[in-house]
Amino acid sequence: MTRKKLSEIAKELAQVILRKRNASPEAVGVALKLVQLAWNLAHDDYKEEPAYTYGIEEIQRLLSPVAKELISENAEDLTKVLMKYKLKHYSSDRRLIFTCKLDNGSVKVIWR
Repeated sequence: MTRKKLSEIAKELAQVILRKRNASPEAVGVALKLVQLAWNLAHDDYKEEPAYTYGIEEIQRLLSPVAKELISENAEDLTKVLMKYKLKHYSSDRRLIFTCKLDNGSVKVIWR
């Protein structure tokens, strides 16, 4: 069985929280940071993870300039939406995302 490329999945998840398909590169970049955080921490004890707290704080700071392009201005709410989506559609996918970013118009994902 062939698994879907993680970069394709990351694009799919980013679209879930972006208001429109032709969002700015900055908004897509923030969405991809949220995708990385949500993908890796989509489990019951995610709030116990230091990476969650630090990730939310960092992303919340980045959100202000692009907030109008996302479905919420709250990083925690956006992360929860993405976690639910991941668990519903990709619950058996155990890959971890190390880097998820927009690079020259393409989504680049480094994973293990």
